[in-house]
Amino acid sequence: PPKTLRAEHLFKLNEAVFNLSEEDAVDTPLAYKLFQAVERIHKSYCTEKYDNTDSNFFYDYLALLGTMQNQHFFSQKQTESMLRWIKEVVDGSDMVAPSPLEAEKDIRKKPAKQEAKGAKAAPEEPKSKKSKAKSKEPEKPAKQEAKGAKAAPEEPKSKKSKAKSKEPEKPAKQEA
Repeated sequence: PPKTLRAEHLFKLNEAVFNLSEEDAVDTPLAYKLFQAVERIHKSYCTEKYDNTDSNFFYDYLALLGTMQNQHFFSQKQTESMLRWIKEVVDGSDMVAPSPLEAEKDIRKKPAKQEAKGAKAAPEEPKSKKSKAKSKEPEKPAKQEAKGAKAAPEEPKSKKSKAKSKEPEKPAKQEA
């Protein structure tokens, strides 16, 4: 075993197990040794005794647990342990977005805070309406620029009749 555990070690173990062919048989004693290795990795992660110089240890650890918990040769108890470790890693991570329920709670809290402020809530609404109107205008030139060669022929058309350029905006507002 290496003196210091690195993300590369986890990656290689994950690849080896993930790429096992159906012909490769993993018997109970081998599965037990493999679980012991994952258990040691878990302890290293929890005690922060690993080399994280490339900042990938977290991701490789989570990927390894994800692969291992799905292997048929582990017992149900071993699989449940790995699922619990995944939950610990994910719950303790700052990298994970809030759950939909948490996000909904945050959304509900913000209007309540704005209502408590009273007059401050009213000026914020027109700003958002203005920003939506402004965001529609810059999108059209961006689309024309993205088309590249097509942008040049479109420019003379818009210069010829300004009234026509205003008319397509009305249906666009109705669609939005």
